[in-house]
Amino acid sequence: MQKKNPNPGDAVPWQRSLAVQLSWTSILITVATIAAVGLGLIWIARSAQRNSAFLVQEKSSEAMAQLISDYVINAVASLQLLEHIKNLDRLPPAGQKEALESIIIQNPSLFSQLTFLDLSGTETVKVSRFHTFLPGELGNVAAEPAFRTAFAGRLYVSPVFVSPDSGLLSLRIALPVRRSRITGVLTAEVNALELWRKVMQIRIGQSGYAYLVDKDGRFVAYQELSTVLQRFGEDMRRIPPVAEFILGAAGDKRRPHQYRGLTNESVVGTYAPIAGTDWAVIVEWPVQEALAGVRRMQWYLIALGALGMLVAGGCGFWISRRLVRPMRALTVTVQQMAAGDLSAELAEEERPDEAGVLARAFRRMQAELRMLYGNLEQQVRELRRTQETLRQSEEEQRQNAARLMRFQATLLELTEHAYSDLETALKRITEAAARALPVERVSVWLFNSDRSAILCQDLYLLNENRHEKSGTLFSSRYPRYFKALENSRCIAADEAHMDPRTSELSMDYLEPFNIFSLLDVPIRLQGRIVGVLCHEKIRDLVRWTIHDQDFAIAIVNLISLALESAERRKLEAQLIQSQKMEAIGTLAGGLAHDFNNMLAGLTGPVSILKYNLAVNQTLQPKELSRMLDMMDEAGARAVAMVRQLLSLSRRHEITLTTVDLNQTLKSVMKICMNTLDKSIELAPKPCDKKAWVMGDSTQMEQVLLNLCINAGHAMTLMRAKDEKQGGRLSVAIQVLPGGSHFHVAHPEAAQGDYVQLSVQDTGVGMDAKTVARIFDPFFTTKEQGQGTGLGLAVAYNIVKQHLGFIDVYSEPGCGTTVNVYLPAYQGAATEAGRPDENRLPHGSGLILVVDDEEIVREVARTILEKCGYEVLLAHDGQEGVELFARRHQEIRAVVLDMVMPRKSGKDAFIEMQKIDPDLKVLLASGFRLDERVESVLSMGVKDFIQKPYSMRQLVESLHRLLSEP
Repeated sequence: MQKKNPNPGDAVPWQRSLAVQLSWTSILITVATIAAVGLGLIWIARSAQRNSAFLVQEKSSEAMAQLISDYVINAVASLQLLEHIKNLDRLPPAGQKEALESIIIQNPSLFSQLTFLDLSGTETVKVSRFHTFLPGELGNVAAEPAFRTAFAGRLYVSPVFVSPDSGLLSLRIALPVRRSRITGVLTAEVNALELWRKVMQIRIGQSGYAYLVDKDGRFVAYQELSTVLQRFGEDMRRIPPVAEFILGAAGDKRRPHQYRGLTNESVVGTYAPIAGTDWAVIVEWPVQEALAGVRRMQWYLIALGALGMLVAGGCGFWISRRLVRPMRALTVTVQQMAAGDLSAELAEEERPDEAGVLARAFRRMQAELRMLYGNLEQQVRELRRTQETLRQSEEEQRQNAARLMRFQATLLELTEHAYSDLETALKRITEAAARALPVERVSVWLFNSDRSAILCQDLYLLNENRHEKSGTLFSSRYPRYFKALENSRCIAADEAHMDPRTSELSMDYLEPFNIFSLLDVPIRLQGRIVGVLCHEKIRDLVRWTIHDQDFAIAIVNLISLALESAERRKLEAQLIQSQKMEAIGTLAGGLAHDFNNMLAGLTGPVSILKYNLAVNQTLQPKELSRMLDMMDEAGARAVAMVRQLLSLSRRHEITLTTVDLNQTLKSVMKICMNTLDKSIELAPKPCDKKAWVMGDSTQMEQVLLNLCINAGHAMTLMRAKDEKQGGRLSVAIQVLPGGSHFHVAHPEAAQGDYVQLSVQDTGVGMDAKTVARIFDPFFTTKEQGQGTGLGLAVAYNIVKQHLGFIDVYSEPGCGTTVNVYLPAYQGAATEAGRPDENRLPHGSGLILVVDDEEIVREVARTILEKCGYEVLLAHDGQEGVELFARRHQEIRAVVLDMVMPRKSGKDAFIEMQKIDPDLKVLLASGFRLDERVESVLSMGVKDFIQKPYSMRQLVESLHRLLSEP
C-alpha cells in the first residue's frame, strides 16, 4: 500500500481548533446575553424617548397649524365681512375701487393687493398698496386655478410666493362673491412675512424645522425664508407624513415616522392639518438630537459587552484545552491515515474516560481499514477504467445520433427528387450525400453498353460547389476493384491506397486527386450491377462507420429509383410511339389507296396536257383552269396526308390552340373511309354549330382515330368466324351546357359548358370487369399479335391532359358507347379566311437558293422571279458557300435546304455566318420537328418553311424575312 505525504493544509490551524471554537462559543453566549438585555433596555428607552419627541413635535405642529389657520381665517373673514356688507357687483368701478382700498387701509399689514373679477374672469378692479393699476394693465385670468376654484364655489388658498408687484412673501386667497348666486370672484394677496415671523418663534429642539404642503403633496413653504423659493412646487409625496396627510388619516391616528428629511439626514417627523385650508404643517426633528440619550446608553452597553467578552473568552479557552487535548491526538492520527499512512499509531495514552474508549475503537477500525484499503484501490482503478469507457461510448452514441438525424433528413429531402429527370436527380443526390457525410467528392458511375467500363455521369466537388462529367474506368484494368463490386454490399476502404480492393486504383485515380479514403456502393437494378456510387475523402483518412455505410446504401437505393423512373419514362415514350406506328400500320393500306387516287389526280391532267402539246392541240382557258385545279387539289391533299402521318409518328409536344372538333371528325372520317373494313357503315353526326375546345389538334385526331379503330376491330376482328362481319359506327358531337343536372351526373366536371364526342359501335361489347380495365396500359382483349393494348390508354392520358374525362357503357353482344367530355372554349375563336392567290407581295434584290433537288430549285426560281426578285441557284451547300463568298454584298437573303451532299445546310450556314454575321436565311425542310432543324434555328436562322410549299407560302415567308430589321 503506497503511503502519501501528509498534506500540510490538512493540519488544523490554531484559529480553527476546537479550543478556540469553544472559547468563541463562550464569548458569543456572554455577548449575546449582554446584547439581548442591552437591546431590550435600548428599545424601551428609545421608545420612550421617541414618544417624548413625538409629543414635542405634535404640540409644535399643532401650535404652528393653529397660528397659520388663525392667520388665514382672519384674512378670509375680513374678505367675507366685505362680501356681506356691500354688494361689489352692483357698485360702479369707482365704488368697487373705493371699497377695496378701504379694506387695504384697514388691514395694511394683512393685505397687499385686492382684485375683483367678473364671471368671465376679467379683472374689473385691482388695488395694491404699492402700485396703481391702469385700465390697460387689467387682464383675464379665467384659466388660473384661483378663479376656477372660487367660481366653483370653493375657497382657494395658494402656496407661498413672492409677489411680483410688492416683492413681499405672499399668499393668494380667492373666494366667490354671491348673493343668491355667484356674481363674481374676489382675490387677495395676503402678506405672509408676518405669519412666518410668528411661526419661526416656535422652536423644535435645537435643529428642528417645519414646512407646509397642500393636499396634492406639493411644497407650499418652508420655515427658513431663504429657501422658500427653492422649495416652491416640490413634490413631497415621498415623505411619510405627507403621504399620511394625503390619505386623510384622523388626528388621533397620527404617528411619528423616521425617514430622510429635507436636509437628507435621518429625522423623526409628523404633521398637523391647518384648519380652514387644505394645507398641513410637517415638523421634522433630526434623530441625532431627538434620540441623543439613547445613543449614550448604546455606548455604555458596547463597553460592557467588550469586558464580558474578554472574561468569557479566557475562561472558555482554559476549559477547552483540557477537554480537547485527546481529540487533537486523534486528529493527528486521522490526518496521517487520510494521507495514506495506515500504519500511523494513536499517540494518546490509555484513559478510562470516553476519550480512551474512542481511542480503542479507532484502533480496531484502523486494522479493518488496512485490510479493505487494498481491495478498494483495485476497485477504484477498475471503476475509473469503466467510467472512461462509458464516457467514450456515450460520446460516440451522441455523435452517431446526430449523424443519423442528419442522414434521415437528407434521405427525406432527396426522396422527392428521385422522380425528377435523371440529370437533375443525380446532381441533387451527389450534393446532399457530400454534405451529409461529409466528403469532398461524390460521383455516380454507370456501365457502358458492353459493360467494359463505367462512365462518370456526375461528379460533385464540395469545396468548389460545382458539377462535372469526366472519367472512365475500364474493368480489364482494375479487375480486383470490379470483382469486389460484384461480391460486396459496399466497399468501405478507410485507407484506399492499402486496401487490396482499391489499391490498384492508386496510380491512375487516387493519387492524382489526392484521395485517401473511399466508400463505394454498387448500384443494382433487378439484381444486376449497373453502376457505382463513390464517396471520396481527400487529404486525410476517415473511418467509415456502419451508419455511414447504411446511409450510402440508402442513397444508392434512391439512385436506383431514379434510374428506374427514367427507364420507365423512356419505355413509356417508346411504347406510345410504337402505338402510333401501330395506328399508322393499320392505316397504311387505306392511305396507300387514297394516296394513289391523289397521284392519279396529278398524273392524269399532266398526261392530258403533254398529249395536247404533242399533237399541237390547244386547250381552252376554261379546260386548262379545270386541269390545274384538279392538280392543285390533288397536291394539297397529298401534302395534308403526309403532314398528318408525320404528326402521328413524331414525338409531339402539346400545342394548345382553338380546335373545332367538327373539323377533327371530318379529317378522321376520311381516313376511316379508306382504312376500316368496307362492311362497316360510317355515320358521322357533326354538331350544328362550331364545337370549339382548347387543345392540340393532332392529339384530338389521335384520340378519335384510336376510338374508331377500336370500334372497327370490335365489329370485325373480334367477332367469331361464323358471325356476320361489320356493323354501324356512329360518331356524334354536341355541346352540353353546364348546369346542375350535368354536374350531378358528372361530379368530376368543372364549371362551364362541355363538348361531348360520342363514339358508338354495334360490336361484340364488353362485360363490367373488362370495361374497368380497358384504359390500363397493355390490356387488350384481342388475340396475340393483333394489338398492343395501348390505344385506349394513350387516348385516356390525352383526354386527362386536356382536363376532360371519359365515360364508357357496354354490354356483351350490344356494342359499346364511349363518351369523351372536353371543356368548351369560352373565348371568341376565329377562322382564317382564304387568301387571294392573285395578290402576292412583290420585292427586289438578289436571292440565293441552295437546294440539291433541281425541281425544287427551278420552282423556287420561277416563283421568285415572277415576284420581282433576281435569283442565284446553288446545287449543294459547298457551291452555295462559294457563291455567297463572292457576291454576299449583293445577296439580300438565302433560301437554304437542310439536307444536302458535300456540305449540309447547318455547315453551310456556319460558313456564311462567318462571312456576314447579319445574313438573313430562310431554312427549308420537309419536317419541322427535327433535332437538326432545331439546332440550326437556335444558331440564328431567322425563319423556317416546310416543303412542299406553295407560291404564296414562299413569297410571304421571304417578304416577312426581308421586312425584319
